[in-house]
Amino acid sequence: MTRFFQRWADDEGLGSAVLARAVREVEDGLSDGDLGGGIIKKRVRVLGRGKSGGARVLLATNHRDRWIFVYGFLLN
Repeated sequence: MTRFFQRWADDEGLGSAVLARAVREVEDGLSDGDLGGGIIKKRVRVLGRGKSGGARVLLATNHRDRWIFVYGFLLN
């Protein structure tokens, strides 16, 4: 995780279990978009908001063996 992402995730209550599940889902082919260059968009569940009204995160990957959470945002 980038430092910026870590602070944001902590503020939004996204724990490591939620983020680890997001990585597993992407590895299983469940992503919301491949933006190219190893950047993946993924929906994550936020407590009390579910997945569809929750947050979106951008992950960077290097051939599916390394995952870095780069950016996240909440839907309004």
